Amino acid sequence: MPSIYVRGSLPNRQGRIALRYKRVPTGKGARPAWVRPPFHVRFTDNRGKQVWSEPYETIEAAQEARAATSDVLAAQAKGLTVEEAGDLSNAGRTTVKIAIEKYLDLKRKKAATTVANYTFILNEFLGWLPNRIRFVDQINADVLDNFKRHLEKEEAA
Repeated sequence: MPSIYVRGSLPNRQGRIALRYKRVPTGKGARPAWVRPPFHVRFTDNRGKQVWSEPYETIEAAQEARAATSDVLAAQAKGLTVEEAGDLSNAGRTTVKIAIEKYLDLKRKKAATTVANYTFILNEFLGWLPNRIRFVDQINADVLDNFKRHLEKEEAA
């Protein structure tokens, strides 16, 4: 979960004053005297990089941004938009992209050329899929037949 920080002249562990970021305790109880705006939210994006948000003037605004950031990151990790992730009918559904990633992970011990071929074909299929098809349960025989016709037209099948 993303954390809220303040930046300013704060004492470090040795008691010296330094310009630094310090995590704000957000649990129950009184806030320490050193907690003053601006507040920043620090989170890890889907590439694994830690990112700082823009400054917020109140801790409540920073907490709202932290909650929204958590929702966005969770949705992106599933390959969905925030609205789709919030839709209860999408709960438990697997996106095509996640299914392809899992399949390629299962086949990682195969020969390098085999894995490269699987990756190429599945990425081509993912790129060809119509935008309305996002979940594995939406793929049926008609979709696969249309993809095969597409490959035949391209003379790739």
